[in-house]
Amino acid sequence: MKTRLAGPIQFDAESMRANLAGLKTETRRLLNPQPLYDEPTQTWRVNRPTRLYVDVFDSELRCQPWLFYPVHRPGDVCWVQEPHYLADNGLVYYPASDDIPPSWKHKDMRTGRPSLRPARFMRREWHRARVTFLSVRAERLLEIRYKAIHFEGAPAQYESVIGMRSWFQTRWNGLHTKDGPWESNPWVVVYQYRFELNR
Repeated sequence: MKTRLAGPIQFDAESMRANLAGLKTETRRLLNPQPLYDEPTQTWRVNRPTRLYVDVFDSELRCQPWLFYPVHRPGDVCWVQEPHYLADNGLVYYPASDDIPPSWKHKDMRTGRPSLRPARFMRREWHRARVTFLSVRAERLLEIRYKAIHFEGAPAQYESVIGMRSWFQTRWNGLHTKDGPWESNPWVVVYQYRFELNR
């Protein structure tokens, strides 16, 4: 498997806590653009040329394989962007693992610093972790299985199938209410990865 440095990947604080605890080894990201179902041929089609060919079947296993180009490929290494605070002394603090003073959550009015900065604003020199992608596949979101929800970092208190599925549905809709809610059953790319802290 060839290694390739492939830019950043973003995780929210809850996902980072699961990564740090060793509970999360998979992440699902919306496939963009979403494939369209062609009724006459009963196949899924993507209206964009592809460069990496990966066979994918839909849940009914009666459609022809189609092709997609995932953002990341097996062997890619990405540095992790996560929510963070930048203190007055220039140090970076991570709400996923650090104790954050309550007063920090109510600052920044241009800029009284520090207030929580979204993951996308993390500079590369501030990152503390990386992921290496091990496998890539595409599937419909609602095809997720019990074990896969474990791999998504489900907390230990969610033991039943219904409880874990409800937890994941809530998590997904919290991130994708507008662009791909649970109820729309979008196509997603499933990335299995190895998470490592920088040495």
